[in-house]
Amino acid sequence: MKKHSYIQMGLGMDIAKSDFSACIMGFEGKKKYKVLASSKFSNTPSGFEKYWSWSQKHLGKHDCEDIEYLMEATGVYHENLAWFLYDKSVKVVVALPSQAKDFMKGEGIRSKTDKIDAQGLAKMVLVKDLRAWQPISSSMQALRSLTRHHETIQKDLTQSRNRLHALDYSHNPDKFVAKQLKAQIKFLEKQRDQTHDQIEATVKEDEKLHEKIKHLTSIHGVGLLTAAVVVAETNGFELFTSEKQLTSYAGYDIVENESGTRKGKTKISKQGNAHIRRILCMPAFNAINVEGVFLNLYNRVFERTKEKMKGYTAVQRKLLCMMYTLWKKDEDFDYSINNKTVEEQNALLH
Repeated sequence: MKKHSYIQMGLGMDIAKSDFSACIMGFEGKKKYKVLASSKFSNTPSGFEKYWSWSQKHLGKHDCEDIEYLMEATGVYHENLAWFLYDKSVKVVVALPSQAKDFMKGEGIRSKTDKIDAQGLAKMVLVKDLRAWQPISSSMQALRSLTRHHETIQKDLTQSRNRLHALDYSHNPDKFVAKQLKAQIKFLEKQRDQTHDQIEATVKEDEKLHEKIKHLTSIHGVGLLTAAVVVAETNGFELFTSEKQLTSYAGYDIVENESGTRKGKTKISKQGNAHIRRILCMPAFNAINVEGVFLNLYNRVFERTKEKMKGYTAVQRKLLCMMYTLWKKDEDFDYSINNKTVEEQNALLH
């Protein structure tokens, strides 16, 4: 039986926690795309093996040398499959959620099911020229695990302190419960400090990572923990080619609410990495305590909106973009920027 030839073939995978939908699509040229197969598999090692057998069986029915696999970055649930395919020496692409969403919107795909999403991703890898995924380094993987653990401990610590505070002000507080809470707080504080020390040690073990993070901490208000979280959550900004992609990934992209003559409030989407937004709150407060570009930005936004929180959010966004710039350029923050005009500052920040 003669095999049908395709210029390119794309395999899209829509990943969920427990399973994933897969689609194989062929490109014949002249904007002709054809769905060749669709199926669903468990998001487990055995499911990966079944997926590989299924995909190779269908790919073997056609002639094509240009084959690419695309999945969307969904928390951590895509990582094991990405590693599995990477070890098979095939081209794996991991797209940002915002990239996939924009592509679907541009294609006029309004329905949303796992099967349709997989088809959209399969077509996306055929239409777009996307960069191959590179696995996260061992030091970066350890850093992300440590920073998320530190965040969890800090949340538990805050909850325990709040509970103890409420107990202290209650009528006839139970001494046993108070003793337990105090012991718990002491234990969590010790774990938090130990985890912070381990984060610092992990950064210092990797000389290149250490030097790059020092560039980020040259910004007033950005400490080691802040820099470590941002770098770990973005894999050293590996997936990003623009500030727009980065701010969208972190949920700082602007959502407008206008229709006809009605003008609603603009706000950030918050549809992104919450770990980054959480860690940038305190640095934004600190950054506006000194004269300079961040204080100027805060004042401009506050003057326009009369809302302090919008000013702080704008500073968080600018801090993230500045960290991205310093990382890419291997430079420290230039404090002489504070003596320049607003136009000159904006030119240097991009």
